[in-house]
Amino acid sequence: MVQLTPPPARVLVAETEPSRRRELARALLQVGQEVLTAESAEAALALARSERVEVALVSASLLQAPGGLLEGLHRLTTPPEVIAVGLASDAAPMVARGAWGWLERGPSLAEQAAT
Repeated sequence: MVQLTPPPARVLVAETEPSRRRELARALLQVGQEVLTAESAEAALALARSERVEVALVSASLLQAPGGLLEGLHRLTTPPEVIAVGLASDAAPMVARGAWGWLERGPSLAEQAAT
């Protein structure tokens, strides 16, 4: 029996905190994903416009501005699945605004991102 595996996804990690950005990128690379990183909403949107991105893991702080990054990502020709990263209390509003899912900040964040 032949088992086909999907190609790695190209994941954009947008996080203002450098250590969190590196931790998420490292976890995703370890499970075979392609990773792009951005430190701001502007940089994330520029990367998503110029590169094929299937998934965007984005800090909730970068998604919260109305008319900002979340809406910009949704307007792309091929929008990525946006997964917000932050506190549980911010989850419902982000999902209501169009985030595909949510990862809670904490010790298991890199593990959550890699699964």
